[in-house]
Amino acid sequence: ALSRGFSRTFIDNLYSAVELAASTLLIILPIPNNRRKQNHRHIKTHFNLSAKLGNVKSEHRDSLNKLTTLRIQARYVKGSFSIQPKEAGVHLKTAKELLKRAEELLS
Repeated sequence: ALSRGFSRTFIDNLYSAVELAASTLLIILPIPNNRRKQNHRHIKTHFNLSAKLGNVKSEHRDSLNKLTTLRIQARYVKGSFSIQPKEAGVHLKTAKELLKRAEELLS
């Protein structure tokens, strides 16, 4: 999507992938007061806590937090939206790492 100029779609889809991977990790990892029913706020809060406890990489936490902000701008704010290719590449790389980690824990 990004290579075709659809930066809003790219961010929205990347956010969804990262959030699903984070949700998977939250189900697998032992996290205090975690519940199975999750919403955006719950996932972000507990993923941040998980990073603070050292259960997930800080880069993964930072990417989820930044993508949360970018997704809101891309999806709900009227007007132009863009992301620098370098920043998009960093988030894509981090997302792939996070998805790989979730897949490893599921194996």
